[in-house]
Amino acid sequence: EFAGVADAYRRGGILLLPALSDALPNVVLEAMASGLAIVTTRTGAAEMIRDNGMVIENADPTAIAGAVERYLNDRRLLVRHQRNSRKLAEAMPWSTVAGFYLSIYRDALARSGRSPLPPPLLQPRGRARR
Repeated sequence: EFAGVADAYRRGGILLLPALSDALPNVVLEAMASGLAIVTTRTGAAEMIRDNGMVIENADPTAIAGAVERYLNDRRLLVRHQRNSRKLAEAMPWSTVAGFYLSIYRDALARSGRSPLPPPLLQPRGRARR
């Protein structure tokens, strides 16, 4: 079942994610690794946009249509964003992704007034805990 997912990404050129809330959807990371331009709303996915897509306002159908239309009318922009998505994904090891998730959790805990997460329990191989 999952074998078709990578194929579907390869056939696409744009990931459109009009989410109203999501910390960091894996679909964005997968789409970036597949070289898709990203159109997303001001959610956690917006943090991943670095000249590889567009961030639009939440719940705004006109903005969604405008972003897609812009790509349809500007092939150079689309190709640049697609290439940049792939480059960003290649430069982002899973340890960076995990750190990004931790920063989201720590920020949420800080805003809620709860104590921050404890230091990591696991250390990278070859390093002893002090």
